[in-house]
Amino acid sequence: MMLYLYILLVCYIPIVEIFLPKTNFGAGIPDIGPVRFTSYVLVMVFLLNIAATKKNIPLNNKWSVNLLWFSIIVLLSVAWSKESFNASTIAAIFDSVYVPFIVSLIALDLFKEKENVDSFVKNLCIAVFFLSLISLYMLLFASKSNVAEDEVFRSAGFGKLGNSNGLAIFLVMAIPCILYGIKQNIFQKKIVGWLILFSVYGGVICTVSRKGLVTMFLATSIYFFLTKQFGKILICFVFSLGAIILLYGYSTHNNSASRFEKDEIEHQLSGRSNMALAGVKMFISSPIIGKGYRGYHNNWKQYFPFSKVDKYSAHNIFVTALANYGVIGFVPFMAIFLYPVFVSLKVLRSRISFNNVLLNDMAIICISTVPCFMINGYFAGGLFYNPVIMILLYSIISFTISAYTKSRHERTTL
Repeated sequence: MMLYLYILLVCYIPIVEIFLPKTNFGAGIPDIGPVRFTSYVLVMVFLLNIAATKKNIPLNNKWSVNLLWFSIIVLLSVAWSKESFNASTIAAIFDSVYVPFIVSLIALDLFKEKENVDSFVKNLCIAVFFLSLISLYMLLFASKSNVAEDEVFRSAGFGKLGNSNGLAIFLVMAIPCILYGIKQNIFQKKIVGWLILFSVYGGVICTVSRKGLVTMFLATSIYFFLTKQFGKILICFVFSLGAIILLYGYSTHNNSASRFEKDEIEHQLSGRSNMALAGVKMFISSPIIGKGYRGYHNNWKQYFPFSKVDKYSAHNIFVTALANYGVIGFVPFMAIFLYPVFVSLKVLRSRISFNNVLLNDMAIICISTVPCFMINGYFAGGLFYNPVIMILLYSIISFTISAYTKSRHERTTL
């Protein structure tokens, strides 16, 4: 039951939420959508299962302990921020930080078995195939309505994924899993896996997300490099280059063309640099504990007095963490991403991977996925607080951590 609920939450409920209207119960009452409801049910079932079976909570690894420490820092930081411990703040922290953390514990327990990993990957492949079709539909809708693609995604809401960039990174993170699925023949016929892969490529292209296009090529290239399929890297490069040229040609005929113009890119990079510099200044003014929860957002006007808005995001998850939580929060925040990559590199460089094929495959998936998320996060500050995207990322990281922990336990008991 736990596996089915988990797959439902990560793979299919985000698609369902796209087509359902948001609930509105009035001021102070949070929206209760399918993702939030299903995540709460999953967490409740997990806690009841722990209580009934008296199983140990999987906190026997450094990654989970670090994630728990960061979650505690986020909650405590409300005390020295401009926010207060009201219902909306606690609900926001629980949904964006604690739910993904608890779900990661569930993943660590589930993905000890290869059968569960393969089942999850298979369903993820099916889900992203349908998301790719939705992305194509949105592109065609934008073309017919003569509206910029990103505006169509934003006006449509697009569920918990938010906008085109959110959809793009979700699809990109699935690419290494799809390649693993092709290798493992989880679809009996490999042609099905390749069809899904190229549909995901098409879905990323249709989002017109620059970050998505770059990391799509990067995720595929890293996977092929680590699996020593060097010829396919060249094919991937040619395909990506051709796709970008075609997309630019398409964008010149609608309102998306400005996204690829040199002046627009330079303007955005300059703006992001200034916002990052403001975050560094906030950190210097309070280097140990930072400005507290939503500190960057609430102190925006102080560093940009001529801005038309009083509060604004840094559009950078690293700058946001540095400004909000200082050293005590930034160090564990970075470890969330860097520790799994370190473990994966350690696995691939050691003899462990020769005796454990699953661990080797999971390490490759992790290294192919996490850097791509970090690149997207450098230019998108809201990614870390998007539960759908973070739960998928933690699921992929849990592949490696779970297999590595199990491998170490087996070696110590021999």
